[in-house]
Amino acid sequence: MPEAGPRRHVLAVGAVIMVIQLVRIIQRGVGDFKLHWTIGGYLIRGEFLYGNAGWYRGYGGTDFPYPPIWGIVHAPLALFPRAVAQTLLYPLYLIAFVVLLEVLNRLSLPHLPVDRKRKFWLTTAAVVLASRFLIRDLPECGVNLALVAMAWGAVLLWRARRDRLGAVVLGTATALKCTPALFIAWFLWKRQWRIASWSAAVALAMSVAPALVLGPTEFTRTTAFWMHNLYRGASQTDPLESTLGPVSVQNMSLKGALARYLMHVPEGHRSRLAGPLHIDFLELDAETARLTINLLFLVAGVGVLALYRFRAGRNEESMLWEAAGISLMILLLSPITWGQHCVGVLPALFLLVRAHDSGRPLERWMYAFVGVWAFVLLGLNRGFVGREFTLLLDSYRLQTWLIAGLLGVTLRCRALCLRPEWASASPHIEHSDVTPKIVPLSRPAAEHS
Repeated sequence: MPEAGPRRHVLAVGAVIMVIQLVRIIQRGVGDFKLHWTIGGYLIRGEFLYGNAGWYRGYGGTDFPYPPIWGIVHAPLALFPRAVAQTLLYPLYLIAFVVLLEVLNRLSLPHLPVDRKRKFWLTTAAVVLASRFLIRDLPECGVNLALVAMAWGAVLLWRARRDRLGAVVLGTATALKCTPALFIAWFLWKRQWRIASWSAAVALAMSVAPALVLGPTEFTRTTAFWMHNLYRGASQTDPLESTLGPVSVQNMSLKGALARYLMHVPEGHRSRLAGPLHIDFLELDAETARLTINLLFLVAGVGVLALYRFRAGRNEESMLWEAAGISLMILLLSPITWGQHCVGVLPALFLLVRAHDSGRPLERWMYAFVGVWAFVLLGLNRGFVGREFTLLLDSYRLQTWLIAGLLGVTLRCRALCLRPEWASASPHIEHSDVTPKIVPLSRPAAEHS
């Protein structure tokens, strides 16, 4: 086939990137995996799970933002040297990547059909737009990509009316890392009681499961320490402080981004880049800035809840755009958002590319936004402009504002898809991948649980 050549070239580029990252892993141990491996080692050696070692010295211990079950999961890997363990886990990235793309494809096919010949290139376009964050998750061996795949896999299972299995997947993801709990809250708000309640039950059961390994006394001590540090971070009165201490320029949390513009950032602070190119905009005191940020969050939250308030059928397109919005809100609302966490942008970009190809009437400003996204995240990356200029851009939180803008695009598409002209714009697709066996539809008479 004449198209096979270009496809092989694309796949070859992807393979080269994965090999390069694997070499960096073996040689230098890049990424946060060493923290995950360390906490697993503490468990095997019978030491306190959040011992005072590692990068977070002075802020309560090693890797303490993760729950105790994180140590249980990584304990088997701690039996090997760090480089060997990271190499053994590395294939998880490829598995999570393929699973997530397949889940997104199955969810979108009934609404955004695509010709088989075009599916590969449309997927490639979405992956390229998200590549800055996807590459950053490679040293983490795809754990963040796996969590996104689990959350969206739960959505696919829910749409297929397999609520129990979906709850197991979503509950497990929530136990491993708290942020997928926003999907449980979304299901609850949409009055999908079964998957919401069962997911919460699974998350609770998985969260207490480490007691079987640690014992009741040590588990209670470990969990109390973990929750205390999370509470301490959440109750900070200074918006420029987080669970890990001062908010750094690489932290893409929306709270930190707003604080950067509302407050004076002192010399030497991790949110300030040294040199004359730093500009303070407002100089509110910490308490006023905190109240202002909380008010902005409240207004935005009420607006999203009002937009999402209508109960929709399991197979309606609006649910996909809402779920994509949830993935983006997780990144913005989390107090700690690193580049590897931002693989959560992929579902929204995937849907946007498919909507364009399906002839949906996207608005002009959306195309302009995608152009800005590509210019900043692909053109102004470290490989082209250098580390210092990249840190300068990070200090102004451009990536945070782009994610917020993508959320705006997603919410607008959610509103547009409810209009009759949205669906009528879909072109006729020959040889589509849509088949009833692959994409189960919910029964019309039983749309809601």
